[in-house]
Amino acid sequence: MRRTLRTAAATALLVTLGACSLSEDESGVAKGLAQPLGEVDLVVSHAVATCVAETWVGAIGTRPFVDDRLANKRLAVRRGAVRRALAGRLPVSRTTAEGYADGVLDCVDFDELSLERADDRPKPSAEQLDEYADCHREIDDDLWRTGLAATMMGDASSELDRARTACEQELR
Repeated sequence: MRRTLRTAAATALLVTLGACSLSEDESGVAKGLAQPLGEVDLVVSHAVATCVAETWVGAIGTRPFVDDRLANKRLAVRRGAVRRALAGRLPVSRTTAEGYADGVLDCVDFDELSLERADDRPKPSAEQLDEYADCHREIDDDLWRTGLAATMMGDASSELDRARTACEQELR
């Protein structure tokens, strides 16, 4: 529990610091991205969605979102398009895809992710939840980055999917 509180505090600090470094336009795009990001299975809270969004926009700016039709020229985020891109049904540029992957790697806490699974039926044990979190942490960052980016570019990564499926087995 103590670690979870520290993680939440660190995430809040990252979100706050990230928001300070974004321009007004970038902050607007990040705010628009947070809601559809909150629907991704790796993103377990609004704070994490905000962190991913701000990290993503901070890394690539606003132009790629317009070029990839995830935002219009007035920088209003097209949430449906973002949802389709996150699911791999609307291919985006490598820049946009890799920016998203970096945001996930910087912001997602696998301990927090495993705690979200604590309410699953049948209820996993504390040991299973720890193994689940450890399994996700053991997936190489390059595999995460490549797999997440490939999905957004319309090329699903079976290798990352296989690794994540193996982690799901820890909950059974």
